[in-house]
Amino acid sequence: LPLYLDEVAMTFEDTDRYGVTAFRSWLDWTSVFHFPQGHGSVRLGTEGKEYNISMFQQLDCLDTLRIAMIHSPDSNNGHCLNYLQQAMLCASDITIDALNMEVDGKLKAKNGVGSTHVCRNWMQVYKFVRENQRGPLWLDSD
Repeated sequence: LPLYLDEVAMTFEDTDRYGVTAFRSWLDWTSVFHFPQGHGSVRLGTEGKEYNISMFQQLDCLDTLRIAMIHSPDSNNGHCLNYLQQAMLCASDITIDALNMEVDGKLKAKNGVGSTHVCRNWMQVYKFVRENQRGPLWLDSD
């Protein structure tokens, strides 16, 4: 994207948001893709060629896996796991997660809660997509 993203700090926390089956979870996951065109694509260039944004593809894969946990697995789940694995390698987050879980009375495990990560500002991506989808390249869309 023709977009510079600021860095932001995000501390990972244990939350009931974006769960699997609760109604609130459904609302959370639906809000991820709340755009004028109903998806996180943009149109760029003089001809308005449509592109998917990787961040939204990754989120869509997470939602696909969430739904598969509720229903039966389908052939797209393998694609999503592979895609997310590659996305995580691409991002290469090197934040150090401290041991914070006890196993047999000793700190031996970690769940990432409480670690602060340096992230790119995803809110800027959402803003860019919304503005792009309200622009002239989408006027004649299906």
